Amino acid sequence: MRRFTQTCGLTFANHPNQANCVILRRVVYPCTCSSTLFCSSHASTAAAADNDVNSTFTWNSMIRGCTQSLHVKDALLFYRRMLRQSGVPDSFTFSFILSACATTKKLKPGRVMHGQVLKLGFVSDVFVMNNLLQLYLNCEGAEVALKVFVEIPQPDVVSYNTLIHGCFAEGFVERSRQLFEEMPTRNLISWSTVLNGYKQLGCHVEVLALFSEFLKIGQPDAYIVAIALSVCASMCSLESGRQIHCHVIKFEHLAFDAFVLNGIVHMYANCGSIHVACIIFDGLLHRHAVSWNALIAGYVRLGFLEKAERLLNEMPDKDVISWSALISACLQAGFYQEALMVYREMRTTSIRPNEITIATVLSSCTRLMEVLEGEKIHAYVIKCGLEDDQLHNSLVHFYSGCGLMDQALRLFKENETVVGCCSLVVGFCRCGSVDHARRLFNRMTERDLVSWNAMVFGYSQSRRLKEAFELFAEMQMTEAEPDDATLLSLMVGCADFAALRQGESLHAYMHKKGIELKCNLGAAVVDMYARCGSMDTAFGIFHAMKTKSSSAWNALIRGLALNGCEKEALNVFTEMQQLQVAPDSFTFLALLTACRHAGWLDAAWHFFNCMRTVHRIKPSLAHYGCMVVLLGQAGNLVEAEELILNMPMKPAISTWGALLFACRSHRNVEVGERVVQQILELDPGNTDCQLLLANIYAEAGKWERAVNVRKMMKELRGGQRTPGSSSIHVVDDGRF
Repeated sequence: MRRFTQTCGLTFANHPNQANCVILRRVVYPCTCSSTLFCSSHASTAAAADNDVNSTFTWNSMIRGCTQSLHVKDALLFYRRMLRQSGVPDSFTFSFILSACATTKKLKPGRVMHGQVLKLGFVSDVFVMNNLLQLYLNCEGAEVALKVFVEIPQPDVVSYNTLIHGCFAEGFVERSRQLFEEMPTRNLISWSTVLNGYKQLGCHVEVLALFSEFLKIGQPDAYIVAIALSVCASMCSLESGRQIHCHVIKFEHLAFDAFVLNGIVHMYANCGSIHVACIIFDGLLHRHAVSWNALIAGYVRLGFLEKAERLLNEMPDKDVISWSALISACLQAGFYQEALMVYREMRTTSIRPNEITIATVLSSCTRLMEVLEGEKIHAYVIKCGLEDDQLHNSLVHFYSGCGLMDQALRLFKENETVVGCCSLVVGFCRCGSVDHARRLFNRMTERDLVSWNAMVFGYSQSRRLKEAFELFAEMQMTEAEPDDATLLSLMVGCADFAALRQGESLHAYMHKKGIELKCNLGAAVVDMYARCGSMDTAFGIFHAMKTKSSSAWNALIRGLALNGCEKEALNVFTEMQQLQVAPDSFTFLALLTACRHAGWLDAAWHFFNCMRTVHRIKPSLAHYGCMVVLLGQAGNLVEAEELILNMPMKPAISTWGALLFACRSHRNVEVGERVVQQILELDPGNTDCQLLLANIYAEAGKWERAVNVRKMMKELRGGQRTPGSSSIHVVDDGRF
């Protein structure tokens, strides 16, 4: 090809007057696609020879060749030559160059072309202005792009779609919806852009509402239906998914679409209706890997690991992605030990794990604190030469997550990345070495937003709220603009300390900056006001939120429970169900907390069983702890003991401690003795439980046993208990 273009270039240079326009257009473009200056120079000579009325086409061919190769500088060079040789640029000329500037995010040459657009009067050309709009979206963001959008005399559907996509990408949900409502005409891309934008931001309720609105005016395509099905799967909204399935059957062009049918399988599997998913899966003519992986993940979520593994073995074309999907499903479902088992089985096959597989397994090792297994994986990585930046960061995160800071620091020094440094900062903070983390942070030559957020999070998690706000003030003096993650860490710290004054100040900062309270950030603000006792303010913020995630509902329910409004908490949950917002484990923990405060044992059992059977949510230690407290309050001590012994996870000392407190309240010596024995097996030096047992003996009139227990305590630790502590907030003038 290179020899061909060189020959053509020489031909045009030697015989310019004999150049044929048709041949020119077939030759110039291949020449400019070449990266060699030789070809480009002769292409320029050829263009100069083409003096007919269509010379603009020839120049555009050269410019297009440069831009498709992302050689923006060469494209601008041809543009200047075009002007010098009296060439006349058209809308295609500007569109080619602006599109390349947008793709490569080169703002400076893009601004030069913007000036040319204004100078030559192409502002009224919507084709050119759309490319200019995309340039500013990619380089300077939605706010600047909005100014360009206003300059377009008659924006078309592409203009609106481009800007809506950009606004959603930056989180401007209200502005995106406003633009969508202002559109004079909408096409399928318009609807899919808005639906996908809501989906990416977690606004699932809005997606389903907008999809229902679309069904009233037209027929969706496969992509739009796939978005709606994906949202139903994420929400575990089986009823909505069934309705969409009915519409798919109704529209003939979708009923046999493989893309849509695979999405239906994924939806049913994710919603726990694995039987229906299997029926549809069996009827598929073309089974995509997505469907296989969805079924496998569905079986894992329901706890049917053997069926999931059997299904994996039945896959006709198993590859590393299939194994990785099963391991990832185990990780997401909380089956960390099972994820390691699947990885070990994968190693017995001929399929070699890739970087994604290793990173997923390392996450399981971190959760399980499986240091030895993680070190074996590290050795395998070195042996196979798999290590890259992402995997290296995963290893640093593993060692720091397991508290092995020396190994993490040594590994980090081999390849100092910002992500690895952030893992170290968080690791040191979790180990209580916040000052060490700060020294590491201070030594960073380049601090991006992630590193600032890691340090703010470290201070907040270590309950050093003053330093967190000082760092936040320092951060605002740099180029790093605080984002939702920064504000979320600070707001969570305010909630933990019940620091209403700092929380209100931070909320005022968000309001001043025009930051929308969406998803987790809005939930954190609601949680802060609720935990500080300002339920009226919490309610006001909650109702003012345009999009309410499950986290926001959870924060409101938990706040009502903690403030003694148990009935209102259950009413909010009922409203949540009516709006088809899928509850999660935190929702049920908040409901059980409300029942615990009110002493509603029957209601607690209802929610506990509903969580497991209806919503397929695996109860955590905290859920069992709430049930133990409720059973203890009701005097069902033996039932509470049986519940703890039958838990699928290892009981914590706090769980047994809750039952021991109930034994003291009901003066049950027999159960109390068994509970203390269980606690001492977990922590032989625990004197608090022995003191409680001594008090149980004393209140039951068994004074001799009480004296013996106290003597034993003195022999172990001198009878000293861990002192309690509390904190107060002192403002600048010394007032509490």
